[in-house]
Amino acid sequence: MDNSSSKPMANGKPRVPMRDRMRGLILSVSLQSALQIAAGTFVACLFTFVRPISFPQSCAVATLFLVVSVMSSPNNHLGTRINAAAGLVGCTWIGAVPAAVVATIAKIPGPGAASTGIYMALGAVAIALLSINRVGSSPPTLWRLGMTSCLAFGLVALSTWKLQTIVQVWSITGYLVLVSVISAVVSTLAAALVMPTLATEQVHHVLADVLHSAGLSTSRYAASLFRARARQQTCHHQQQQQQHDDRQHKDAYIYGAMSAVALEQQL
Repeated sequence: MDNSSSKPMANGKPRVPMRDRMRGLILSVSLQSALQIAAGTFVACLFTFVRPISFPQSCAVATLFLVVSVMSSPNNHLGTRINAAAGLVGCTWIGAVPAAVVATIAKIPGPGAASTGIYMALGAVAIALLSINRVGSSPPTLWRLGMTSCLAFGLVALSTWKLQTIVQVWSITGYLVLVSVISAVVSTLAAALVMPTLATEQVHHVLADVLHSAGLSTSRYAASLFRARARQQTCHHQQQQQQHDDRQHKDAYIYGAMSAVALEQQL
């Protein structure tokens, strides 16, 4: 008796047991992403709402955490997250420092039309240069890095617009770089402590699937070849049997004819 017929059916398919469905949910990438992002966002928001650890620009920690954890990471593996975190810190430097230089030059003439003109001219040139990576397509993560640089440039440029001194400009720039470092650390810790996975594990699973598929394909082709060989042997055996039967029928006919001739001669 087939055991599959005794299993409960749902829409014509065997119903998956609740235990297997719960196991699939617990081990799913969706749950891993949700837990890592939730835990990281909670920690990142502490720098905004807890006064003893808050500082200027600390509200951007949660934003940059999402940038590194969601937009810059194609998967949730620890190595991927570390690579994205390093890219976030480096690209923040690339975008924040030119913005601080533009703001510093604009502060030299003092408030007025000259400062605004410097902001507009140098800012447009700098953002145009940074946008080259933003619209790049090779390597595939180049546009994400370019986006981070443009974001850092814009944050520093807007934050330093109303500041009066050059010291304040560079102070805000340093705080933004600190924000990127904290965001990178929080993202890395979330990937390392909440349902961590390694890229090597996925490689092992992929190789196992490839080898399994190769084995199935080889077995299928071998079975087809042996089946064709067996069919040929069967056909050959049938032909030999048919020839043997025909020969027996022919011999029997000849023997009968000779017997009839001999009987006629005797008569």
